[in-house]
Amino acid sequence: MTRSTFFVCMMILFTGCLKTRADLRAENQDPTPQRQTVAQQRAERVSREAAPAAPVKAAPMTTAARFEEYDDQMRQLNGRLDVVENSVSQLAAAKQGEQSAQSKEIQAIDIRHQAYEEALKKMEAQIAALSEEVSRLKAPPPAPVAAAPAAGLKTRTPYDEGEAFFNTKKWKDAIDSYQKYRDTYPKGKSFADATYKIGAAFQELGMKDEAKLFFEEVKDKFPGSKEAKKAAIRLKSHK
Repeated sequence: MTRSTFFVCMMILFTGCLKTRADLRAENQDPTPQRQTVAQQRAERVSREAAPAAPVKAAPMTTAARFEEYDDQMRQLNGRLDVVENSVSQLAAAKQGEQSAQSKEIQAIDIRHQAYEEALKKMEAQIAALSEEVSRLKAPPPAPVAAAPAAGLKTRTPYDEGEAFFNTKKWKDAIDSYQKYRDTYPKGKSFADATYKIGAAFQELGMKDEAKLFFEEVKDKFPGSKEAKKAAIRLKSHK
């Protein structure tokens, strides 16, 4: 290629690429659709940048992640169930202990109640027997038929029999004999002593209420006598 040919080609190339001043002025005065499109794209980009960013959606969970989450939830539930079962077991054990203690207490109360009932029955039987004995003693005896004493012999009275029983600590027999004397000789000289010794015999038998009746009778009917003084001493010890 010659030098002249090379220069001609270069001139043609520059002429096709460069714009004249007249062309630039025409483009500024009358924008082409391409410039409008660029301006519109720039405005849309500015609008997108000014608008708030859209929330990023979380990626969907995989199957393995879901199973792992379910396993965690099941473990938590199992732990809660274990706590509840332990609490229920403790409550059941405490309740069983309370029931056992209550059962033992009820059994003890039943045993004591039975013992009280038996003791009460025995006391009722004793009271009935003593009341019958007292009623028999207070009942008026039939009029005795006194045999005429032999000349020079002393008649043995129920009081003498009572003295023999009293000295040998046969308390019931002594009470019977002294009461016979009281019924037979209501104004006898040994009436006060017989009454006092009936009370003493009852006291020896543990019948304090009956003994108290005879001691008080001695104090009321024979105040100031030695029997009344002994009866007062007995009453003090009775309390």
